Amino acid sequence: MADRNVLTAPVSVCFDPEIHPAPRGVTLWVVGPGGTGYKGHWYEGAIAWGYLPQIPESVKARQDQLQKEKQQRERIRDQQSNPELSEEQVR
Repeated sequence: MADRNVLTAPVSVCFDPEIHPAPRGVTLWVVGPGGTGYKGHWYEGAIAWGYLPQIPESVKARQDQLQKEKQQRERIRDQQSNPELSEEQVR
């Protein structure tokens, strides 16, 4: 019996592939025959599919900033652990 207490978003929709064929060659939310959903590509035998949620630009910008900060920390760490290397040789 399916768990009816699982939270779902009212804007998330999975499509029946017999009514709305899944697009090929793109990453989707795919529901397998056992009812488990995951991010992947459509395959024959899957029972439903949906588009992935969109990530806001503000979140993408924050993610980019965090990545830059991480790279800077790694550069500093590498320079401290290898002081004989020049700035160009570190990363």
